[in-house]
Amino acid sequence: WFVVPAKSLPIVGPNIEAVTSLAAQASEVADVTSLAAHSADVDRLRFVDGRLDPQAVADMAEPLEQVTGALSTLESEVERARSPWLVNLVSSRIDNLDDQIQTAAPDAEVALLSVRMAPGLLGADGPKRYLVLFTTPVEARGRVGFPGNYAELVVGDGQLSMPVFGRVAE
Repeated sequence: WFVVPAKSLPIVGPNIEAVTSLAAQASEVADVTSLAAHSADVDRLRFVDGRLDPQAVADMAEPLEQVTGALSTLESEVERARSPWLVNLVSSRIDNLDDQIQTAAPDAEVALLSVRMAPGLLGADGPKRYLVLFTTPVEARGRVGFPGNYAELVVGDGQLSMPVFGRVAE
């Protein structure tokens, strides 16, 4: 209550507003991230007898959506808080926060995209067959190397098997 009159001052006001709004939004991101970490059952993301439950992977999407949404909101709030009236101490902290967001947001988005795609790759909607080529940098040709061995990977409802493995020469 005693800070409210200072918010109307030209230099003090924007600094108080920036710190207040960003602290509140960063606290919200911390809360969402903490809840997501507690609600995400990562113990289910394990291979048991050669099977990874596609539904366990899909269940990770909601917590990741919450985290990416909170980061996006915080990013918008950072842009809104910027002002030519900010003192260097506040401005540099905002830049630091922005750098942290720019580092975390792409990782969260890739994780979300991965858990959305993984159930299909794990054969949740029907069996899948994959050709795996094994290369060695010793026999590098171009950028990827020369495939010396291959395997056929079959996945159905998260159950992985490798019915065929052999040399490319075969």
